[in-house]
Amino acid sequence: MPWKMVVPMLERARFITLVEEDDDSFVQLCRRFGISRKTGYKWLDRYEEEGLQGLQERPSLAGRNGNALSDEQVDAIVALRKEHPTWGPKKLRARLAHLGTCEPLPATSSFGAVLKRQGLVRPRRRRPWAPRELTGLTAGERPNDVWCVNFKGDLLMKNRSRCYPLTYNDIRPHEAIELKMPSSRYSVSRRTMPEQLMTPNYLSTMKTRRLTPRGFLHFLGAHTYVTGMLSNEVVGLEQVDEHKHELYYGPMHLGLVELVSGELVLDQGRRKRRVAITL
Repeated sequence: MPWKMVVPMLERARFITLVEEDDDSFVQLCRRFGISRKTGYKWLDRYEEEGLQGLQERPSLAGRNGNALSDEQVDAIVALRKEHPTWGPKKLRARLAHLGTCEPLPATSSFGAVLKRQGLVRPRRRRPWAPRELTGLTAGERPNDVWCVNFKGDLLMKNRSRCYPLTYNDIRPHEAIELKMPSSRYSVSRRTMPEQLMTPNYLSTMKTRRLTPRGFLHFLGAHTYVTGMLSNEVVGLEQVDEHKHELYYGPMHLGLVELVSGELVLDQGRRKRRVAITL
């Protein structure tokens, strides 16, 4: 008995026909043809977009990965990554496209393959949770419509004081602006940054307290740590009941402050912190 010849394109066309005409479910049809649902939807999508032409085999892209790059391309990717060790494949590719030093420009996936092969990929660190703002994000239509601060952490300097660096980015591509450099969209503001920020205004029904230089809140005869980033700043407290107050810095909700057994507890939604430190 001769082997039954199966032409892949004809089988795909028959599959598409049965999808449109047969009473069987899509899952049952995929089982009859020995394919997964993912594969079935792939051919259905290609047929809907391209017709019968979309059911033809396409050249394999398996060989077009990081291994196919020239030594010069790999060297350019690795050198830029070492210069900017926190950048991922998208930003590296956008920067090399701007510099024109990696032609022809590989795909983003090839950049990722090179980084993995060179041992330049590190696992992500879990970031500490921070409370969300009440007002949401404000969309800016032009430079300087909205001002914000990008906090990069802090470092201890030789004089034992701490530095809180802020960045003006004229090199790193930014995904929010189609991987362009923010400096390419910047224009000088007509406003000036005040030397000292104004204290937030609070409702007359709220109580106010100034945090200590170390970021502690003294209230109701007790104290608790809030955050060092708001040292010496004035916060507002809105009473919920006799021993509970909502804590705010301006419009930003910082958590619920509660007096429990003589201790002040700050509940930030996902965690509760009791601090027993003598100030």
